[in-house]
Amino acid sequence: MQRTVVFKDTPKNNKISDTIKASTHSDVIEEEIDVMRKQLIDDHLERLNRNECHPQNNAVYVNLVNNLERAADHMIYIAYSVKEAKEQAKHQ
Repeated sequence: MQRTVVFKDTPKNNKISDTIKASTHSDVIEEEIDVMRKQLIDDHLERLNRNECHPQNNAVYVNLVNNLERAADHMIYIAYSVKEAKEQAKHQ
């Protein structure tokens, strides 16, 4: 599943619009990551039900997927914070 998100250009001096645009884009990415995590877990459960993988590996796989989602959440937060800091620096 691939989605394309297109945002309209906003004036450079419109800080509120830029912030809304960035947060909206981050929200879309975060939602896509959540959907991917759910799909990975669902696919894994199907493989378990078909005996294509060992049940002992279940906890490791689920923890790995959840940790990847957490890492992605942190990266989104860092990117948003850097963008916000750059915007604040421009206005000082």
